[in-house]
Amino acid sequence: MNTARAKYDIPKQAEISVETIRTWAKRGSCNVAHPGLTSPMEEVEDYIVEIMTQLAEMQVPITCHQGLELANSLILETSTAKKVMTGKK
Repeated sequence: MNTARAKYDIPKQAEISVETIRTWAKRGSCNVAHPGLTSPMEEVEDYIVEIMTQLAEMQVPITCHQGLELANSLILETSTAKKVMTGKK
């Protein structure tokens, strides 16, 4: 397990059940059947992280609330905002 974690850069806090691995091995498949949903914010996430990183480098950290306000202001009246609202329903 530790070798695979290092090889695939899996964080230690990520729990992977031994039973899950055995089941995948029995099937001969290690592909995830359903990768999950993608975030409607995916197209702006890198930009938000870049802004936050620059603020931190300037020693102007922001709170979680300010981060949410920043993200919301960036997507205001855009197609991304519509996707976020559709995903909430």
